[in-house]
Parts: sequence; structure tokens; C-alpha cells
Amino acid sequence: MTDSRRDLPSVSSLLETSGVKWLLEQHPRRVVLDAVRSSVEAARAAGGSQQTEEQWVEAIASAVRESTSSSLRRVINATGVVLHTNLGRAPLADAAISAIGHIADGYSNLEYDIETGPRGDRRRSRQRRCATR
Repeated sequence: MTDSRRDLPSVSSLLETSGVKWLLEQHPRRVVLDAVRSSVEAARAAGGSQQTEEQWVEAIASAVRESTSSSLRRVINATGVVLHTNLGRAPLADAAISAIGHIADGYSNLEYDIETGPRGDRRRSRQRRCATR
């Protein structure tokens, strides 16, 4: 009796399949490689099930989607507390979002002191802004 886990494809052979090559064109190599390894490990843990190439590609693509999807989700704060709910920060006002978008759309002087020329100090800049209010 042979162990069916011996029939699992190698990581390098899976990287050579057309579906995985397509994933490599769409995602960083490290992400795809980790997905291939985790898919092979999952099959090994399950006892080495026989899968077609398409099934392998789908399992690997699923692992890539899972590893690249954002863990942040919109939620409803039904606690009645605006701050300190562990639900992230309080929602920003439309004007604040607009200001962030305006600056983030191009270059900014975040770490550059326009008045003196050298690299700026964020703490000093914040103190100066607070003092002018």
C-alpha cells in the first residue's frame, strides 16, 4: 500500500502550470509561492487527495485571494460610544476626507520644512500648527 501523499505535485511543477503562471503575472511571486506551498500543505494534511490541474489552480487562486484581501471591513457601531470602541477611529468629516484626498493626490511636504530647507520635524511642525490656532 502506497501513501497517496507521494502523488502530490511538487511546488516547482505547480509553478509551471499555465494557471499559476497567469497568477504570477498578476501578483508578486512571493504571494503566489506562499499560496502554492500552503495549498500543497493543505492537501498533504488531508491525506493527499487526487486533484486535477484546474482544481490545483483554483485552490492556489483561492489562497492568493485570501492572502491579498483586506481584513478591514465597514461595521456598524451600535455601542452608542463614538470613540474608544476598538472599531478603529471615529468617522472623519467630509471636509477632512476631501483635504486628505487633495494632499494624497500628489506630493506633499510631510518630511520637508519649506521655511528652513532641511528635512522637517513632524513634532515641531505639529507644535507650530497648534500654536497658530
